[in-house]
Amino acid sequence: MTQSIADLPPTLEAPITGTFAAVLGHPDFPRDRWHLRSFKVGELILREGEQSGHLYIIQRGSARVEGSVKLQSGRQFQAGVTNLGVGSVFGELALFDQQPHSASIFANGEATIIAIEGVALLAFLERHHELGYTVFKDFLTQLAPRLRATSARVYKFLAWGLKAYHLDQ
Repeated sequence: MTQSIADLPPTLEAPITGTFAAVLGHPDFPRDRWHLRSFKVGELILREGEQSGHLYIIQRGSARVEGSVKLQSGRQFQAGVTNLGVGSVFGELALFDQQPHSASIFANGEATIIAIEGVALLAFLERHHELGYTVFKDFLTQLAPRLRATSARVYKFLAWGLKAYHLDQ
């Protein structure tokens, strides 16, 4: 189902604010290059290892980021990485490097996600540098704390591993 920002019910308009409201509502951004998708509790939004070609924004609800962990024994399990809330963006790394997604994303509850075609978004941002700057600044503003949290988590696991193998002495 494809909807323009003008077609959204009033209850769905509020979370779409700021930079992405300006992009999606801009007369030069093609209305058929983004759509809303609804997800139920636990439903897969994005699969690790796949390439979707889209950027995603949580419009309503929340989502859980999970990564696959494969042990030396061959056992594999999904490890929760973080939770994302309204306004959070994901899929942005694959948008820029055209690599498969590095994690899977699941709906924590009922969720509405805005899916924006990456090629259309990048072309638009190339034509509209001032708006492009604010979009990239928003990306960095969201990425910085995620990267810091990931680094802290890696350091904790490293410390745990050193202790477990008695290398901390």
